[in-house]
Amino acid sequence: VPPVEASPPLPPATSETLVPLLVYGPGRVKPIGLSGALTDLSDIFPTLAELAGAELPKDRPIDGVSL
Repeated sequence: VPPVEASPPLPPATSETLVPLLVYGPGRVKPIGLSGALTDLSDIFPTLAELAGAELPKDRPIDGVSL
């Protein structure tokens, strides 16, 4: 598998763990086509909370952001 090319270049530990993310949600997720945004597992919780209409906890920091 060829290495992932990013601009600017990412540290080796990061560049080897990038995988595609597919999102499907008719009427809930706006189709934007391809995006160069980098996501992380910490983004899943805020995303699911937003899709469910729930608020994130305010009594602790949340690292991720909703996609």
